[in-house]
Amino acid sequence: MSIVVPGMTLRELFDEHDLDTSVLSRAVESAGTPTGALLPWHAGGVFMAGVFGLQGETSFLILTEYAPYYFFAFLSPLVLVVMTLAGVGLDSTPPRGGADAQSDAAVTADD
Repeated sequence: MSIVVPGMTLRELFDEHDLDTSVLSRAVESAGTPTGALLPWHAGGVFMAGVFGLQGETSFLILTEYAPYYFFAFLSPLVLVVMTLAGVGLDSTPPRGGADAQSDAAVTADD
């Protein structure tokens, strides 16, 4: 759900600003997947709590036990923000009706 809901919610906004949906996919993946394991009710969090032997502990205790070792969860969104501010990988949506649309129109005109 940490990927599906933001992706569906933000799709119209990306279309409005003429950004490619691959940018949305990368943003949701970079922020949603790594940080999900910091939540003890997420599948990754349950796994990490099991590895550290923290079943039955409070959510805060689980988070403070393994969060300092899980630097990827903090590093991935940070790199995403820096890349966005630098403009790296922000491509506009390719224009609709390019060469493929012209060849399709030519085929239907011949029929």
